[in-house]
Amino acid sequence: MTTRRAFGHPVTRSPGHPACRSVLVIGYGNPLREDDGVGWAAVELLEQAPPDERVRAHACHQLTPELAEPVSAAGTVLFIDARAGGVAGQVEIREVEPDAGTPPGLTHALSPGALLALARELYGACPPARLATVVGGSFGYGEALSPAVRAALPELVAQIRALRWP
Repeated sequence: MTTRRAFGHPVTRSPGHPACRSVLVIGYGNPLREDDGVGWAAVELLEQAPPDERVRAHACHQLTPELAEPVSAAGTVLFIDARAGGVAGQVEIREVEPDAGTPPGLTHALSPGALLALARELYGACPPARLATVVGGSFGYGEALSPAVRAALPELVAQIRALRWP
């Protein structure tokens, strides 16, 4: 049974409730800065797959406080982003925990851990989460992904589809 608070009001869901089984995929970054748009490209590829009513995909420029409510309502969250450092095209998926300590201030951009902490603070629920990253090779101005990141997209999507969802 999952209990969360929405603006001070308890909301209880049984494990069989559809929201407890839902997966929220958030691809984020700047699609006008080459490889920083990999989250958007991954969301687009995931949306082309056969539909799964449990999976909701969303692309955005950055993680903002407004995402705390949908994050709190999901059964699982998967963040997708580019990162610098390492071999371009390298894919990594790891678990994300809410940031410890004081909840973040209401800024315009949050980390996945800060967004999870905010969801827990505001709504009393913080689902299990993972962060999928691809090492970018180019972050200049432009809409095209670098060849290494473009080549890594099928592997990224395959790894995402292979994840065990709730």
